[in-house]
Amino acid sequence: MDPMTASYYRAILFRDSQDSRPIPPTLVLLHAWAFKRFQAMGAGSIISKQAALCVATTWMSSTNEGRAFAIEHTTIGELFCVATEEEAVLPAGSAVVDWDSLAPETKVFVTVNKKTHTGEFMGRRGGWIDVRIGGDEKQYRANQVQLAGA
Repeated sequence: MDPMTASYYRAILFRDSQDSRPIPPTLVLLHAWAFKRFQAMGAGSIISKQAALCVATTWMSSTNEGRAFAIEHTTIGELFCVATEEEAVLPAGSAVVDWDSLAPETKVFVTVNKKTHTGEFMGRRGGWIDVRIGGDEKQYRANQVQLAGA
């Protein structure tokens, strides 16, 4: 990625084009894909500010890392935390949980890639559930989280 384009992304993500924090790897991957398609369309070899904004917004709305970044670093992060109808489907035999009334630090199970982890419920953001597992707090879709003992 050229320095000018990197400065566009830093201005979008960190509000400062001179910021030295690294650009998240999944955003770099999405940028590389968009850059190659941009060239294939004959649109040149430079990503414009508008294209960088579109790539960054797509990244925030379509990847777990992007959504987590948006929640932590932007004022619009909550907009990207809405589960689709498919994500909202609960596994067979699961009880419907009222996440808004659940007390923080309630024990839960999180299923990721067919592996189950024990954690603590920390809160809810749209269709995403904040769970602390081993000291790290991450966001999971509601259909990945079950109450312990339910």
